[in-house]
Amino acid sequence: GLCPTHKNPPQSPFYKGGSNVGSPLLKRGVGAKSPEGASPLFGGDFIKQRVSYFNSLNALKQFLRLYAGEPIRIEAYDISNIHGVWATGSMIVFYGDKAQKSDYRRFKIKTVAGANDVAMIKEVLCRRFGHPEWPYPDLILIDGGKAQLAAGNLEIKKLGNFIPAVALAKREEKIYTEYGGKSLKLSALPSSLGLIFQAIRNEAHRFAIFYYRHLHEKTLKLKRKK
Repeated sequence: GLCPTHKNPPQSPFYKGGSNVGSPLLKRGVGAKSPEGASPLFGGDFIKQRVSYFNSLNALKQFLRLYAGEPIRIEAYDISNIHGVWATGSMIVFYGDKAQKSDYRRFKIKTVAGANDVAMIKEVLCRRFGHPEWPYPDLILIDGGKAQLAAGNLEIKKLGNFIPAVALAKREEKIYTEYGGKSLKLSALPSSLGLIFQAIRNEAHRFAIFYYRHLHEKTLKLKRKK
């Protein structure tokens, strides 16, 4: 199908160099004691909350690596459409602060009707992870807010590993992490780091708009011929 189940995908490069920060939480499982030793965890909500917390820490760890000048692989995703028409998605790639245009990919939305950016992000990430031959990222940056981030994380978690993801809202200039929908003002980051995230976000938007306009013009030309 369009979004096949991902079987035994390669691990993100982030996890090749060390242990997964979140893995001990999963190993403890249902029935494990809380940090205070007060009661067993019979439900999954508390485990999910702690996993999302450590996934957010993983994202912040990537921020620090980027700030230190390490060339981590960042994939950024953006959606472009007008009322759901000629909807497109873009994937751009940066290694550190350098764009890797040979790794850029574009997606014509196929399964979503109408203006639904959340569902479109989910489709784009589903299709992206259908290509395990493409190197997996250390960090994913999604254009949008809490809803877009939640949709993206649904696809990321199907992989069986934990690639950290954050969402960057254009108007608010805030970065959202997975844990509790917490946000961080872009201006609160070191200026060099904030500028990198802005550059990546703007490039993803530029690339998505470029493909959208291409499809729009192509459609108009076909109509004129008729």
